Amino acid sequence: MSCQLGRYPGCQQRLLEELDRAGGDSELLDLDALIELPYLSACFNESLRMYPGSGWASKTCTRDYELQGSHKAESVKLRPGDNVMIPVYGLHHDPDYYPEPGEFRPERFLDDGLKRFKQQGVFLGFGNGPRQCVGMRLGLAMAKAALAVIVQRFQVKINARTPAGNHLDPNIFVGVHKGGIWLDFEPRLTKRIS
Repeated sequence: MSCQLGRYPGCQQRLLEELDRAGGDSELLDLDALIELPYLSACFNESLRMYPGSGWASKTCTRDYELQGSHKAESVKLRPGDNVMIPVYGLHHDPDYYPEPGEFRPERFLDDGLKRFKQQGVFLGFGNGPRQCVGMRLGLAMAKAALAVIVQRFQVKINARTPAGNHLDPNIFVGVHKGGIWLDFEPRLTKRIS
């Protein structure tokens, strides 16, 4: 996510302002306060949308189900026990649900956006249902705390060595930027209170 905040300084500034408002004069934000910050959560969800931990998810059908074909294709009948591969990366980059899917737009996840995308079945950042990632809450809390400190203390900028665009290396299973990500962290001179 630091890469996207470096590429989209307006998003980084908005996140910094939210953190400053929530923290007041305190140097470190309370963990409960961090978890509830809407723009911080939206930034994480948008990062998980763009770069899911896995490009696919495996599900086992629990009841008879018929998937309607598209473009004049025949429907597919599933039976209990059938395994289904869900193309998470494809869902997360479908322009019918996420206009301009290659753009970092945390606003998609504000105002019940996360709930709406989950109900539509097109956001699987941590999976879904009873087998959703058990470490999700702890992982998000730790990552939010770390990112909050970084954004409050440093301005994140893209180093010239980072290739332009969001091209993933096709030879690596988990989404990794082709050519790597190089960032510069410039210390912020003072803490601002908005």
